[in-house]
Amino acid sequence: MSTGDGSARRGRLLRVALVTVSALVVLGGIFAFTLSGNGATASTTSEVRGTFTQHLSNFASENTTLLTRDYAPNATLEWVGTTRGLGGTYNTTNMISQFYSTFFSKVTNVSVKNSTSAVQIVGGGATVNGTFSLLGGGPQVQILTGEVSLRVAYIHVNGVWEISSETWDFLSLNLQRPLA
Repeated sequence: MSTGDGSARRGRLLRVALVTVSALVVLGGIFAFTLSGNGATASTTSEVRGTFTQHLSNFASENTTLLTRDYAPNATLEWVGTTRGLGGTYNTTNMISQFYSTFFSKVTNVSVKNSTSAVQIVGGGATVNGTFSLLGGGPQVQILTGEVSLRVAYIHVNGVWEISSETWDFLSLNLQRPLA
């Protein structure tokens, strides 16, 4: 009888061992997938943050051609809030390019200061929420100062992050016109 009990006990131990090893393999796979997934998310977040920082730099460069390349062909740009007549909604890169060309003909010496941003990755896209101070001057606007809250939606197309929509919400905007 003791031989039968030992066999049954070994059988149970073998089943417990198989279940335990299987569970550990599954859990190890989930852990490895989570680690690699988090690495991909961290890498993507860093990539999007770099793309956003470059976008602000392209804006400050006042180079309409370079700036317009940041947008997907059917992108939307909105300037809302306290815009002092500079606001509007611009659809497609052609309209966005025209808007920036007009803006940079009036306001030059543009700079972006105190930029902050938070990146959120969702599916195949990303959203950046940020704030910054805007400074400038020029032939038609002697001094421009403003505080902007920004939301930028990015899509990933052919290995490149492009803006699908962007909203500048001017919390304040002060324009001082040149003396005539």
